Amino acid sequence: MSNNDQEADNLESVFKQKRIIRSNVRQTLKSMDPSLRSQEDDIIQSIVLEAPWFKSSKRLCAYISCSALREVDTSKLLSQILSPAPDGNKLPTAKKLYVPRVEDKNSNMRMFNISRIDDLVANSMNILEPASVDADGNAREDGIQVDLYIFSLYVAMIIFFLVPV
Repeated sequence: MSNNDQEADNLESVFKQKRIIRSNVRQTLKSMDPSLRSQEDDIIQSIVLEAPWFKSSKRLCAYISCSALREVDTSKLLSQILSPAPDGNKLPTAKKLYVPRVEDKNSNMRMFNISRIDDLVANSMNILEPASVDADGNAREDGIQVDLYIFSLYVAMIIFFLVPV
């Protein structure tokens, strides 16, 4: 057996293991009790909101949760990030939030800045994402340099399971 054949066999074995893990995770998420899931979502969001790495971040990228994909709810996080100061003004130390937008049929994404939940529109799969322009018709700021990424388990699985080891 040549080195190339052995590498191909090893790679196929890794992909098979990844498919099994992905299937197990999906099944576990589907069978989870909704009230337990909601409690765990709240705990996860609270942990993130209290973490020093979250508090110190200024430019962050986060996903908009989609219940159909059984992702951890991010509504509490987003509300905290986008909420204005009690006097109605954005704090000078406010965080800039960038959220993903699918750009093409290959699921390539760009991260765009949003300043309020109303900046989001449902795409063809009913997943909320930012329009490419804001309410005034201006192009949105691209999130090229951020200091914190918050990915869903679904996205993490795609990255982990599709990228060869």
